[in-house]
Amino acid sequence: VFDGEKIELSEIHRFSNDPVELNGRFVWDLPRLFYDVKQALVKVANQGIKLDAIGIDTWGVDFGLLDKNGNLVGVPINYRDHMTDGMMEKAFSQVMSKEEILKKITEYAELYPFAQVIPISALKGDNVDAVVDELRKILPEGPKYFPDDMITDQPERLLVAEIVREKLFRCTRDEVPHAIAAYVEEMTQRGKNKVYIRVTVYVERDSQKRIVIGKNGAVLKEVGNLARQEIENLLGSSVYLDIWVKVKRDWRNKSGALSELGYKNE
Repeated sequence: VFDGEKIELSEIHRFSNDPVELNGRFVWDLPRLFYDVKQALVKVANQGIKLDAIGIDTWGVDFGLLDKNGNLVGVPINYRDHMTDGMMEKAFSQVMSKEEILKKITEYAELYPFAQVIPISALKGDNVDAVVDELRKILPEGPKYFPDDMITDQPERLLVAEIVREKLFRCTRDEVPHAIAAYVEEMTQRGKNKVYIRVTVYVERDSQKRIVIGKNGAVLKEVGNLARQEIENLLGSSVYLDIWVKVKRDWRNKSGALSELGYKNE
């Protein structure tokens, strides 16, 4: 929403975009992405929001082939699939030879008094360090915005929650990829050098809760140990970390739940 001075953004519908395995290939699940885009538009309509325009901010490394009627021939192959190995090098070698590239560089260098002209290859990493070195010489030194010992401007509670969430991702791998939220319910000083922290982990389904807890609590215990060590280093004090797991169904698609868990400002 733009009121003439400020732009206010609201999250309507969040969904993941992960490659899926189909017939031994990693592909993009394009029909599901299209479905989720339509779901977002349905939610917009249900909330009575008038759309003036739709824009898509994206980047692409893969493509899909269309037939003469504009229909998708098949789902696009994901760039992580092994059939794409070596394709970038092959494509670049067929576009222009190194001699031709150097000739073009010379031609363009004569059009403007550039400070430096440095041929690079992001694919192979050629001359990337030279670009960084030249930029250091040219760019002016900026103002010092933060003290030397300040590593972040985020509050400790948010950092603690993100540490717990990151350890959950590590310990559960891809079993519950985007359905985990961590929220610090309590963070209090107890004694001279002891901090009590109670974190609630939210998932969307009972099956995800069982995965997060693990057999006989093994996964949650490992998460707690890993997170506690990192949090103690962050806070510089001993930590008692108390982690609970609760089911909050479909929390990613509920505006109130997102705000409550710190993912959106009203």
